[in-house]
Amino acid sequence: MAINILKNFNLTVDGRGEVGAIDEYTPPTFEILTEEYRGGGMDSADDIDMGMAPIEVMFKMNGYDLETMALWGVGQGSSIPLTARGWLQDQDGVNTSIIHNMTGRITKMEQEAWKAGERSGVVFTVRPKYFKITHGSTVITEIDIKGSVRNINGTDQLAAMRSALGL
Repeated sequence: MAINILKNFNLTVDGRGEVGAIDEYTPPTFEILTEEYRGGGMDSADDIDMGMAPIEVMFKMNGYDLETMALWGVGQGSSIPLTARGWLQDQDGVNTSIIHNMTGRITKMEQEAWKAGERSGVVFTVRPKYFKITHGSTVITEIDIKGSVRNINGTDQLAAMRSALGL
């Protein structure tokens, strides 16, 4: 199995992406919330899937991009498209892309400290409503919160729930 190393990346926010404008991108942590259940006749408790914890993405702009800063706090129900694209390369020199497509709201804008003679930037936090990871041409994960989709490696784990609920 080849190990893919992230060699470079870029981020577009609301359709705009400029080389050198982004310093850091932190992908979300995915977590299944569980509840312990031990019923009669069971020797030990088992975990029950109770849905996902909210996901967050963070990115740091190197400087003060006014157009991105103006997107902070857009109204409830509004979404901003973001795409993080990474360039992966394995030990054999094979190149692959990794793409994070998402839509959501910028919920936090944190301006870094100002120091004379030093760069300062802005850190943004996004709460995606939709998030998809594509590695090469393979969709690894697709989460659609309002659409009740949790597609993990080609299996939609919420398909039966949507069917039972008539969604």
